[in-house]
Amino acid sequence: MPVTRRLSQLTSGVIQDERIRMPARLAGAALLEIRGLATEHHGRRRPLRNVYGASMWKAGSQWAKALFDHEIVADATGLATYPQAVFNGRGLRNRFPAHCYVQLYLSYPDYAGLLKRPPYRAFYVARDPRDIVVSWYFSMRDTHRELGRVPDLRRELRTLSFSDGLLFSIEDLAPSLNAMSTWLAAPSEEVAFFRLEEIRDDPEAETRRLLSHCQVSLSDAQLDRVLRDTSREALRSKDLAARSMGGESHYRQEPSTHMKHFGPEHHERFRELTGDLVEQLGYA
Repeated sequence: MPVTRRLSQLTSGVIQDERIRMPARLAGAALLEIRGLATEHHGRRRPLRNVYGASMWKAGSQWAKALFDHEIVADATGLATYPQAVFNGRGLRNRFPAHCYVQLYLSYPDYAGLLKRPPYRAFYVARDPRDIVVSWYFSMRDTHRELGRVPDLRRELRTLSFSDGLLFSIEDLAPSLNAMSTWLAAPSEEVAFFRLEEIRDDPEAETRRLLSHCQVSLSDAQLDRVLRDTSREALRSKDLAARSMGGESHYRQEPSTHMKHFGPEHHERFRELTGDLVEQLGYA
């Protein structure tokens, strides 16, 4: 197993103290800089220099990272997963090393402003923005690792009633949710657009379409194994096991759905702040 992948697994699954975890991630990022310089000029030919996966928080980013970090996919692409090492005011990184998969949380204009050397591909995974609000609320209130804004958000949400907490979440997330629509005008030959719900309902077809867009060719047997290992059930089981050991948690015991939790006041406030975003994204 490559040393960068071992380090990534160590920092995500074993090291739980953020004081140690963040330096380890930054060390991993430095190793990927060296690796990128070396592999651009030596070693086997790779289909793409980089793949960029983008989404909102709570909208399939853990699945996308698990997909490209899967040993079968990583072997086919020759890409290493770039660690999420930019927290606590370090700012948006403008360039990334060669031969990395990079997960981003930003608008299309911000993505377009990154320095990207061809050949590369990108994809965006959308989710019903109302469900994102519910998932984000529970994550910030209960389960997300305490870094960046999370401790302050957690204290605030725990002082509020459930209904007021959802209203707070809608208001906090509105600017980022509205940025989701910017990806609808992205050039289709460069960026493929997906909905998390369609990936859930037809994982074989949608995963195959995503991998094809990123120039990844797998046999039927290889794809079957990747789908099995990156299913919601498999990732949720792994996540809950990590939670029981004090690790970071991304999946709830049950799916987050606005239909169960939104009242009239939440629908009204959501519409006030996001307009026709739901319809634009195809979730009418």
